Amino acid sequence: MNRFKAAVVLSQIGLGELLDLDPGERIEMFGRLIGPQSIMAFNEEIKQRLGAFEGYDQEQDNHTPVSY
Repeated sequence: MNRFKAAVVLSQIGLGELLDLDPGERIEMFGRLIGPQSIMAFNEEIKQRLGAFEGYDQEQDNHTPVSY
């Protein structure tokens, strides 16, 4: 999503609220405003970033502390 589309969306809702919405709710609320393709691309980006973050958390949990 480019900066102008992001500004339009964030003028309507806070970032935290936007991220808390389900992907379908985002499309329903903002698809007509900035285009469904933009929202679908945003949803995919959020999904990938959350997946990477969750993978990082699991990776950290799998490490055993080093004792000296």
